[in-house]
Amino acid sequence: MITKHPQHQTGRPESLDRYALTYREAADLVGVSERTLFEWASQGRLRVMRVGRTVRVSVWALREFVEAHESPAENSEVTDAS
Repeated sequence: MITKHPQHQTGRPESLDRYALTYREAADLVGVSERTLFEWASQGRLRVMRVGRTVRVSVWALREFVEAHESPAENSEVTDAS
């Protein structure tokens, strides 16, 4: 018996939707506008991939980008362990 992947609202298998985000989905996750995300991709700062005629952001590339640009919390205290 052949089973199909569950379909998401886009008609693609749900598993692909979990790993390949639209600009809107990725922008919502990191709290920026779609335009900002597009600019980062255009500048080569954020890796994107083509899926057919659409552009997607992989969750791994997004996580890598966010981690590379994290800054310490402004109010966190740094203690010397020595």
